[in-house]
Order: sequence, then C-alpha cells, then structure tokens
Amino acid sequence: MPLLKALSSGWDGSVEPTEPVPALRLSASVAALGQRVSGETLGPIFGALLRLRAAHWATRDEGGVLASLHVQAVYREALPGQLRAGLLRLHALRLDDEIVAVIHGLADPPGRDDCRDYFHLSGFDPQLERVSPGMLLVRQAVEAVTTRGMAHADFLRGREAYKYFWGVEDCPTFRRRLAIRGGG
Repeated sequence: MPLLKALSSGWDGSVEPTEPVPALRLSASVAALGQRVSGETLGPIFGALLRLRAAHWATRDEGGVLASLHVQAVYREALPGQLRAGLLRLHALRLDDEIVAVIHGLADPPGRDDCRDYFHLSGFDPQLERVSPGMLLVRQAVEAVTTRGMAHADFLRGREAYKYFWGVEDCPTFRRRLAIRGGG
C-alpha cells in the first residue's frame, strides 16, 4: 500500500476505508485448489464478452459498463497493448463452438512480489445460468493463475456470493483524496 503512505510536499490529503475487495490467496499448485471447495484472437473473445454482458444486463433492464460504444472502443484499442505487455488475461468457455462465458482479466507485471491476477470483467449466457458456465470458467481461470505462480486472484469490487464460494477473503481498500496545499 505504498500510495497510502506517500504524500508529496505541497499536498494535503485524507485516507478513508472503502468497500473491501474479495481476493483468493492461491496455493502453490493446482491440485491444492480442490481443497477449497485458448489460442483465440482478441476480436472474437471480446465480441463474445460484449454480447454476454449485454444479455446479462438486459435481464436487469440496465446497460452495464460496456454498453457505451466509446467504452467499447477504448477497450478494443487497449487490448492489443495489454496482450503485448503480457498483462492481458482472457478466458473463454465454449459450448457447441459458441463462446458462452468470458473473463477479461489483467495481471501484475512480472517480477513483482505478491503478484495478482485481476478478474476485471466477465459475462456468461444467462440462458445457461442453471449449469453455471461462469463458475466453470472461474475455476479454469483460477487454475491458470495458480499455474503461473501468482499469489492472488483478485475478484475486484463487489461482494457477490459466487466469489466467496472460492474461499476469498475481504481485503481492505481505501480512497485517498489529495488537494494542493493552500489551494482552497
């Protein structure tokens, strides 16, 4: 939490706790996961993510974060750079040659202590909810993260029940507000 401790001269600030983030502390091997409970191009997987998230949010009469064409364009532009930098994690689950679940994630840069994979956005076909394609894909993603030797799988904001199925622990998060000293 270096940013919580850092305060440059000329700045005043405050720190306050915010909603905790569920994160799964990973074991050294995939085999240990049982004790806790794709060579695809970017375009088709991202397209499936858009389709699946839109289907999910339509069941709530909402749009979701990817409803905006501008936001979609930003993601499309950023994905190749994330891939080249080794930060992008895309997981897809297929049923009868159709992608029915997707997880978009990001990873800490290699070489950091306490490395994490962040499960950023996901989507699954709401018509298949009873067979839990999202849970199947989360398992695959957690296995992949474990295989890469990451320390945590970070489920990010939101305290949905499915995250706790995996044995996550709430990690504190904070909001830091900065203001230029004397800049009223």
